[in-house]
Amino acid sequence: MKKSFTKRLVLPVAFLTLTSSFLATPVKALELSQISDISEAIQLANLMENIQLDSSIMGDIAIETNDSNTLTLVMPETGEELVVGSVYTVTKTEYNELAKIIQAEAGNQDEIGKILVGNVILNRVANGKFPNDIHSVIFQKSQFSPVSNGSFKKAVPSDEVYTAVNKLLNGEDYSLGALYFRATSSNSNWGKLKLILSHGGHKFYV
Repeated sequence: MKKSFTKRLVLPVAFLTLTSSFLATPVKALELSQISDISEAIQLANLMENIQLDSSIMGDIAIETNDSNTLTLVMPETGEELVVGSVYTVTKTEYNELAKIIQAEAGNQDEIGKILVGNVILNRVANGKFPNDIHSVIFQKSQFSPVSNGSFKKAVPSDEVYTAVNKLLNGEDYSLGALYFRATSSNSNWGKLKLILSHGGHKFYV
C-alpha cells in the first residue's frame, strides 16, 4: 500500500498537542482487540481542533498521519502498530486481514461492494453470536470460502481495497446491519435468513 504521510511525530515528553486539519471529526475508538491503553488515551483527546495524547497512559509513541484520514500509532517498546480511523481502531494485523478478505471476496466489486464486505466483518465483531475480534471472525470455521480454499492467503490487496478499508474505519456503512452475504450466482438455500439488500455481485442478509 502506498502511504503519503504528511506528519510523523515522536512523543518523548509528558504531554503534546498535534494539530491536523483533517481531524475535525472526533475519533471514537471502538476497541476491537482489547487495546485498553490506546482506547483510553484517544478518549482523553480533544479532537475538535487537535489531538492531545497523554504519554503517562500511552508511553513513547510514534504518530503517523496520512492522506486517507487515518492515523498509525507505533508503540516503540513493542513495535505494535495500530490504525486509528474516526470510528474504529484496529491493529495493523487486523487492518491487513480486513484488506485481504475484502480483496478475496470483493476485489472485482466497486468501492461500495468492497466496503459492504468489510461492514459485514465489523457487524459480526459487534454481534454476540460471533467472535469479538476481526481475526477470529474471518477465520471462524466454514464462514468465508476464501479462507478454506486458500485464496485469502494468496490475496494481494489493491490500492482500491486499502482505500475501502480506510473508509470502513472512518465509519462508512452501507450494510443495514447485514451479517451474511453470498454471491448472487450462488444457488444455496438461505431461506431462514432475511435478504435486506443486493449490490453488485452480492446479496446481504440478517
